Amino acid sequence: MKVCPNCKTSNFDIDTKCTKCGYPLRLAPFEKVIAFPQNSADENTVFVKTRVNETKGLQRVAKAFMIVSCVCHAVYFVLLLAMWIFSIVLSNSTEIFELEIGAITCFLVTILYLPRVIISICMTNSYSYKIASGKNVGVGFKIATLLFVSAISGILMLCDNDN
Repeated sequence: MKVCPNCKTSNFDIDTKCTKCGYPLRLAPFEKVIAFPQNSADENTVFVKTRVNETKGLQRVAKAFMIVSCVCHAVYFVLLLAMWIFSIVLSNSTEIFELEIGAITCFLVTILYLPRVIISICMTNSYSYKIASGKNVGVGFKIATLLFVSAISGILMLCDNDN
């Protein structure tokens, strides 16, 4: 039984509005109510409450590969950053223009890799939310995952056509 936060009336679990005051009632996280009309008149309606967060095997494996890929991207970025710092320390130069070409190249690679790390983390978070809430994952998102986050995750997402 749900209790209305507005008027404290007890309502059934399938009710989306309070029967007394009409206040909208929340469902449990990741649940939805489906209405099936019994006949042409709308007064006889059966409500069924279903869980949405039933993830499939391919979705779980794709999510796991995305998480591993995010960790690898972050570790690689930290290693690039450390390599850039060590190249500055080892150059024994105080002027920015006297730095070796290796230090400058390492800095550019580090700065250019940062957006990939941020994109992979954001896309992993978005995919986790979409599969937990039962939302559709578009083909563009799947291809972007294939290109920017993880090829294995992207392939698994493209194989999972059961949204």
